[in-house]
Amino acid sequence: MTIVNALRRDREPLPEWLDGYTEGDGFNPRAFFSSRIVYYPGSGDDGHAVKLFASAHAAHAFVYVDQWYKRREIIRTLHPSHPGHLLGYHPIGAMEVTQLLLRAQDWLPHFVRKAQRRNQYPLASLSFGLVAIVERDSDRNDDHGPRRLAIMFLKWDGFAAYDALFCNGGASAPFGVLLQDHGFGGNYDRFGRGGLLEQIAHETEVFPTWLVVAENTEPWKGYRRLPRVLGDPGGMHGTTRLLYRRA
Repeated sequence: MTIVNALRRDREPLPEWLDGYTEGDGFNPRAFFSSRIVYYPGSGDDGHAVKLFASAHAAHAFVYVDQWYKRREIIRTLHPSHPGHLLGYHPIGAMEVTQLLLRAQDWLPHFVRKAQRRNQYPLASLSFGLVAIVERDSDRNDDHGPRRLAIMFLKWDGFAAYDALFCNGGASAPFGVLLQDHGFGGNYDRFGRGGLLEQIAHETEVFPTWLVVAENTEPWKGYRRLPRVLGDPGGMHGTTRLLYRRA
């Protein structure tokens, strides 16, 4: 069984706010975060999280976080003419996002700094944010994915964003999280087991239902790999990712 087939057993209908979106609408945080959210820290332009969860109709809203994002590159990547665009979808609108709109301007950090220097957290505040609404191309059907998706891109620290968005009472826990530790990607700590992201989740008891974990990354404690579910390659180097569910 593939990861997509496994996730199809946990489908979500298209959220009403997304179904009714019209170009020019402003960002509604209550509506967005009432949907199932898949969170991907250190995401870059890797569409694997969307491929897995959206193809299964298991989630329609995604939060992509990377401290190296550039606005013009995000907009360029979404265009159908770009080789890295989201296959089978085209943008129909975009909404600017600020820390104030996210209701995360006064968030309380839960992660443990230990002996680390303060300047190792360069993006404790959001630099910029953008929510892209994309619609399925007319030559595709439900087998490809939902009619619409919402993808939030945040230029932010992946640990701080999880803490601020999900662990300060502003939103429910994410439905899924994709974890891959990038050894030379500039991360100052691990996303996988024993790292700051797991510490935040345990301290606040904010856990996703699903983890998609790269083979080079250890899953968090309390998660069990689904038996007989095959891995799926993704990311820049085609690293195999495996599916885990909270026990």
